[in-house]
Amino acid sequence: MIEDQLRSMPKPDYAFGYPFSAAIPSQGSVRPAFLAIPYRPEFELIKKAVNKAGKAAGYKCEVTGDLATPGNIMDQVWTGIRGSDAVVADITGGNVNVFYEIGLAQALGKEIILISQEQDAPFDIRAFRRVDYNASDPRGLTKKLEEAFAAISARYPHEGDETRF
Repeated sequence: MIEDQLRSMPKPDYAFGYPFSAAIPSQGSVRPAFLAIPYRPEFELIKKAVNKAGKAAGYKCEVTGDLATPGNIMDQVWTGIRGSDAVVADITGGNVNVFYEIGLAQALGKEIILISQEQDAPFDIRAFRRVDYNASDPRGLTKKLEEAFAAISARYPHEGDETRF
């Protein structure tokens, strides 16, 4: 079973993609998401737009840089991505930290919503669907992201896609 999963890039049902000890969330629980975004002032409105879209779709987006928890930042990134149902990654400007976090998410089979202000993407992720946005229109980004969050696969039977289980 595991070998079959490892023959290609992991999918959302990858056995090691979630912490084994995590409790199954109850119906109506907020779904966890991880936001990989450059930590620069010009991305604050974008971060707010992503959080607003996530909240409207029933997600809470964690940004590791916003945590006040002491400890190893990369351990926190790993924990945040591993525990998430979706990862939103802003590839604008080619930030290497964001690409590293995309790689971790891919290795764990997470569903990734790529967003960008730029029209081109590196070869490795060019095949991914991407939400292009204009930084001066955060409302437009929020609307597009609400649709993207709504398309994330159900993880548990009470999330509506009972045919997967």
